[in-house]
Amino acid sequence: MTTISIKFGRSEEEDAVGRAILENEHQRAENEALKDLLSLISEEVSIETIESWTPEQRALVEKWAEKYWLKANDNNVRVPPKPDFLVGDDKELIEPPW
Repeated sequence: MTTISIKFGRSEEEDAVGRAILENEHQRAENEALKDLLSLISEEVSIETIESWTPEQRALVEKWAEKYWLKANDNNVRVPPKPDFLVGDDKELIEPPW
């Protein structure tokens, strides 16, 4: 028995380009979301600065900002120290009174 394979649609190269575009758009959306989260706690950071961070740095900032936001809204959570690379970026964050 002979198997015939028919491929419809785009080439593998076109599929790779399409995946790269989607990954880029996804990363851009994540960076915008992190910028918005930081702005909720009055920490203004440019998209260019966020894009320059490593994935580990972005994860560290996201965890810190989420905990800070939760604590500011009267949740009983421990806020990790502000990441060193954020200090002095734009302005110092006003520390909460707790």
